[in-house]
Amino acid sequence: MVEARTIDIELIGQIEPNLKAHLPKYKRSTPEERSREMQEAAFGKVEHVSDADYEELIVKVRIIRKWLKEHGKTADEHPEYQGTGHEIYWLKDAEDPTSPYICVEPKPWEQQSGRNLEPYPKFTVEGTVADSEVLFELNFDDTYYLSISRGNGAISFVSSHLPRREMTKRESAIVNTVIFQTSSRYAIPLEAGIAIPD
Repeated sequence: MVEARTIDIELIGQIEPNLKAHLPKYKRSTPEERSREMQEAAFGKVEHVSDADYEELIVKVRIIRKWLKEHGKTADEHPEYQGTGHEIYWLKDAEDPTSPYICVEPKPWEQQSGRNLEPYPKFTVEGTVADSEVLFELNFDDTYYLSISRGNGAISFVSSHLPRREMTKRESAIVNTVIFQTSSRYAIPLEAGIAIPD
């Protein structure tokens, strides 16, 4: 894991200067088109995750989902979901504001989000890698959202509205690091049960 962590630190350190040097000036486009431009500018030649890498990620999500249903907090304890009746299982250390956050939502529900009604993500993990804040969401509509920011509130990198299979290998490496760190923090046994059903 030390080697992977070093790679992730280098990757994240390169994102901001690469975007400044290579990201085309914003023009009216779709979130998908802008995300693809960001991927290419941040990481160079885009290599998507392999089917095996994709399946490995999904297995981890299923293990975490099952574990959180048994050991996580519920909507009754969540500051944003109390009293909503929404099914959610999550963890965050209330005593440590820098601790990672992880949650699963088994069923979608609708919320006003700007002009559009969007389903909430079914899997969310937030953590810190190389002094950057990373937020990753797998959505009900088979898309993902990944943002990486330097902690000053400004988001420097975003992939959104892309199908999960368009995730790049480098994005996957960063996401896997956050999942590993979060799982370690909360003692979620990722190696337990390779074939966990949905």
